[in-house]
Amino acid sequence: MLKELLQIFQYLQRFHQNSLEALKIILEFLLVAKNRDCLKALLEADKERIDEGISAILEGYGLEAFCANSKINRRKILRTLWSCETSSKDLENFIQAIVLHKTILGLYEYAMPIEVNQLACKFLDLKSGESLYNPCCGLGSLLFGIGERNFSYYGEDIHPQLLYLARILVAFMEFRECHLAVADIFKDSAFGDLETHKAFCYFPAQSNPNLWDFRENELEPFVKSIPEIPFLAYTLRHFKQRGVFIVRSLLLHKSCGMRLRKFLKQKRLLEAVVEFPKNIFPNQAEEFSLLVLSKQENKKTFFINAQNLYLKEGKYNKLIDIERIYDEFLSKQDTDISKLVAYENLDELNFKPSYYVQKKDMLQDFIPLGEFLECVYRGQRIEAKKDEILIDCYNVGIKDFAEYGFSEEFLEFSPKSSQKRIEKLKIQSYDILLSMRGVSPKVAIVGGRIGEKRVLPNAGVLVLRPKSQEIAKALYVYFLSKEGFLALSKVYQKNQERIGEEQIANFLLPRNFLEYQKRFNGLLKEGDGIRSHQKVIKTMLGF
Repeated sequence: MLKELLQIFQYLQRFHQNSLEALKIILEFLLVAKNRDCLKALLEADKERIDEGISAILEGYGLEAFCANSKINRRKILRTLWSCETSSKDLENFIQAIVLHKTILGLYEYAMPIEVNQLACKFLDLKSGESLYNPCCGLGSLLFGIGERNFSYYGEDIHPQLLYLARILVAFMEFRECHLAVADIFKDSAFGDLETHKAFCYFPAQSNPNLWDFRENELEPFVKSIPEIPFLAYTLRHFKQRGVFIVRSLLLHKSCGMRLRKFLKQKRLLEAVVEFPKNIFPNQAEEFSLLVLSKQENKKTFFINAQNLYLKEGKYNKLIDIERIYDEFLSKQDTDISKLVAYENLDELNFKPSYYVQKKDMLQDFIPLGEFLECVYRGQRIEAKKDEILIDCYNVGIKDFAEYGFSEEFLEFSPKSSQKRIEKLKIQSYDILLSMRGVSPKVAIVGGRIGEKRVLPNAGVLVLRPKSQEIAKALYVYFLSKEGFLALSKVYQKNQERIGEEQIANFLLPRNFLEYQKRFNGLLKEGDGIRSHQKVIKTMLGF
């Protein structure tokens, strides 16, 4: 049936450039065709009376009168729909193909992959007589995954066209207690102070919410570039049992999500986290996770690492083993992909399941780099202010990183205004310097000849200050070794070719990594030899 529906949609696109309009028309045809008696009557009616008959059926559902391009062959479409009935599953597969597979149509923000939808509905676990709130409901495609029919659904969205399509889907799937409303939830929710049993929110990735009227919240101040937090804060007001949220994984481990993590831990709201595989949401480079929040004073949080539960499907990955993920959640047992963690053991720096779900032998053999560092900080731009006393400073960037040996020559003289933070930012002997961006890491170790010279890292450099020279030497050699270089490269790749303080503090080192310092002097000797040969070659070539 999917093939026939796609053919009808492509046919309608010839007459309607707006993809949502073409989708609206085919959904109206499908709703009309659901009643076989009505469909038969339309096929037998005069050509001029077909639109009138379709309109009467739609208006019976509380929808608008039928309006489509006059050149469309209505009878041809109706005959196709007569030849093969369309089930709810057929319609779900069609929506998936149009909205998520055909990304060129630009509709991919309005629905979720079927597998994510199914998993979210399992976690919601709707019971007969319960109610569900769904802000940003889009097409209302969440309803495809809900088997229960005796419940109340409340959906809001800011886009009227989407809500109209949702009304058609609701009528097609015969949900009785569905309340849909067009509203900007941060200005004036259509449902006021409604409190339901459950809630679900998949935030609009490209949203730019107007937060001016949404104040006096514990998670304030909000940042427009992180829309999940205000949507989550808003939705928390409207359910009393459990809420399921799809968020970007960066909120689980980066500084932008720190206040949220502290809030969830303090309020004991976090019941479970599922970390999704990469690339399962079309046109989204970000990584995503599912949060289960409950208002039952959770004592533990269950983490599920589903990063490897996928199949490659075209350009994107497809989440698999939905039943296994949910069974893990129900059992609350530690496995190779799951971990139950007491609230007092939650690390506010990191709520990613992959951080907690590690094999026991890995925990025995590895230790976080942060335990070997006095501090870690990033370089900053410091401007020389006019009419102020300037002090001698030098800049260090990736171009100054020496190959296989101490970095001690910093030639970019850059006087700065005398400020306290210059003393805090200046690098010291045996500091380890890392490039903050790039496909592969660049590493340097600062030599003792810089003395008291004020050398300031630029904004592209991350400074690590080991607790001892032995640690610095071992760390430098480890980062340059095959094992360390590959491990560090993976951190860059997982963070969109960037690295920061949190990632480096959580970077796992082999417990025996101090053994690498034994190679340090040999590495310096070979590095000196390379530089001597380079000087000879440059002299030969006249440089």
